[in-house]
Amino acid sequence: MGDYRKLRVVEKHPETTDAYTFVLEPADGLPYPYESGQFATLIFKVNGKERRRAYSFSSAPGHDGLPAITVKRVANGEFSNHLIRNVHPGHELEALEALGQFTLKQVRPTDRQLFFVAGGSGITPVFSLLKTLLHQEQAPFITLFYATRSATDTIFKTTIDGWIARF
Repeated sequence: MGDYRKLRVVEKHPETTDAYTFVLEPADGLPYPYESGQFATLIFKVNGKERRRAYSFSSAPGHDGLPAITVKRVANGEFSNHLIRNVHPGHELEALEALGQFTLKQVRPTDRQLFFVAGGSGITPVFSLLKTLLHQEQAPFITLFYATRSATDTIFKTTIDGWIARF
């Protein structure tokens, strides 16, 4: 159990009817280091057995004060449905340290144009990366191709539309 961290939900807000963002703070008050594009692995106990699910960060260190994950409800998804229906501010979740290689380490300072492709909830880690990139002093030219079923199913639509107008 020593490798697990308790993360307290401090905010929960809808992104669409089926996707929610959970803003988290470490219950122990210590930093929870992560990079844009990484994910948190949440630990669930089911019938005495440990089960794990990974959820991408939608927040970006240096831009957002606390880490946040965005969860899309899956029709028969045991854990996504549990999180969306039953987890609210004040609840604590067990997690591993942040993991994942889909980060900006591969981006070189000389890369002046980047192209991202995302579909549905796959926008979540890309959203985290875009937050970091767009707010750099010399942001690269970014093209985002993002496919969704409809405008109402578009996670982060308002923010992305704002970025398009601003950048």
